[in-house]
Amino acid sequence: MEHITQERLKHLMRYENGKLYWVRPTAKWMRAGMEAGFVMNQGYRVACVDGKQTMLHRLVFLYHHGYVPEIVDHIDGDKLNNHIENLRPATRVQNNTNARTRKDNKSGQKGVRWREDQQKWQAGITANKKKHHLGYYTAFEDAQNAYLIAAQQLHGEFATKRGKDNK
Repeated sequence: MEHITQERLKHLMRYENGKLYWVRPTAKWMRAGMEAGFVMNQGYRVACVDGKQTMLHRLVFLYHHGYVPEIVDHIDGDKLNNHIENLRPATRVQNNTNARTRKDNKSGQKGVRWREDQQKWQAGITANKKKHHLGYYTAFEDAQNAYLIAAQQLHGEFATKRGKDNK
């Protein structure tokens, strides 16, 4: 993010409780004290700074750390939770492992699916571009636990602990 420095950002905005507020607005429609940005279709808050739209979580990270990594990951998976404690640098792979459960996932748990031909739940995980079969289970909870244990071992702090319902 070469278009803005930490110094310029702190000159224009102030951070408070996971949000950025304008101190010196850069457009006529903005007002001092107004929360910066708006929510885009993808669910991220975006702010226009010096004519460039930037995701707010990247601005918050820059505000606190003075640089912006390639990827800024939301630890809890909530795209609008921009508290600095919820943001961390990540690689694309780490960010993907911490992604929410897909909307088309019928089981509600990453790595778990119903296998009609087996009449059992199948657990599996991908790490380092390699798929790992974790077994077939009669009980959904057993398949879920197999995935969660493998995710912790293979993905460490970036392991997703939530399913569809607990985002």
